Amino acid sequence: MYDVSEFSKSNDQGVLSAIDSANGANSDVTIWVSKYRKHLSDSGISSNTIALYSHTLNALLDYSNRYLKNLSGLSQVNEHHFNDFLEWIEQYSISKLYGSKNERIDTLVKFLNLKQVHTIEEYRRMADEYYSDTDDSEIDVVEYVIEGYYKFLTTMGMSINKESILLYKESGEKVSLATMGQRRIALIAFLNYIDNYTKAEHFVNIKWKIKRYTLPKHANELCTGFDKEDTKKIVEMLSQNPATALLDKGSIQKNSEYCEWRNRAMIVLMMGAGLRSSEALNLKFTDITEGKNGQTYVLKVLGKGNKIRRVPIKKSTIDSYLDYLSVNAQGEFLSSTRSGVPMSRGNLYDAVSKLLRKSGVSQVGLHIFRHHFGSTFASQQGNMKVLQQLLGHVDLTTTMIYSQINDEVLADAVLSIG
Repeated sequence: MYDVSEFSKSNDQGVLSAIDSANGANSDVTIWVSKYRKHLSDSGISSNTIALYSHTLNALLDYSNRYLKNLSGLSQVNEHHFNDFLEWIEQYSISKLYGSKNERIDTLVKFLNLKQVHTIEEYRRMADEYYSDTDDSEIDVVEYVIEGYYKFLTTMGMSINKESILLYKESGEKVSLATMGQRRIALIAFLNYIDNYTKAEHFVNIKWKIKRYTLPKHANELCTGFDKEDTKKIVEMLSQNPATALLDKGSIQKNSEYCEWRNRAMIVLMMGAGLRSSEALNLKFTDITEGKNGQTYVLKVLGKGNKIRRVPIKKSTIDSYLDYLSVNAQGEFLSSTRSGVPMSRGNLYDAVSKLLRKSGVSQVGLHIFRHHFGSTFASQQGNMKVLQQLLGHVDLTTTMIYSQINDEVLADAVLSIG
């Protein structure tokens, strides 16, 4: 029914230069933490900083005792372990009692698969049966996870499926991203200490990868799109004539100007119609027809599973791009390269990222434009069934992730009163 790997991260192993005490990784961590605590105490840093670092060190000891006991030494601890630790510490009090997010999801999936649970009605009855068959040593974790998912489903009005399992995995109270950032700094400082103490560079690559570790997104931040300031900057960028926006106006060539128009047209399609990047890239001129109301075009979109849907877009948002691209077309696709084939997703990502950075936009990516369309439509229109059709979601529960109301929407609502 469900494959656990769909909800879990990879834990590939990698071996570093030997820095072991021959007592196992858990013992090694304990020894180094003890040394590092004394170093912090002797270094004269503030008590607040020591307290912050101590919290991370205590959590690392708990994590090590739980997950690193079977490793032969510290040399076997790699960036995946440390990144898993950063995710584990995000819900530290819960993780200590009930295990990591992946372990909790494993427990839930085991129940759903074994009992073949498909509906909320079946869930309650089969959960009670499952509890009676669960060993006393596991019942606390099982009950916490199963009851938690049931409460999540009933509160959110969602169905039992992959999407709701993933959202459940990311739900729950968490510390702020700023605090998570501090814990990451504390972890890197600890590894720096080991490297400096041993006069070696055992953790250089690992520290670099930890720095690049993406802090987990909170559930209410998953699909909000751009904030007001970034949206304004994008709108201003799109309102500029691509030809005049090129930096070196003295060397403008037809092809570089064409690329500017084409790349911005892709942004308009993703942000103004909610298209996936693949859908925008594969849109042909012949897939665009005029809507009956005279104010929109209808896009014939080839979506996931080769399913076709018809998506409207305001004429005013795309007209200038169609005017230019249709005259200077280099192929049948709006995204055509000089060879007439659609540009690759990687090239589009690079081009769009460059445009956003140049405009001073803090967030980059391609799918965020689709998220922006979905969250904006949900906050302004509220009809989730219509949004489901626009986005081409098979299951309405997938669309419901856009129904969350963010702080800006709430503030605007209050300001609009009287």
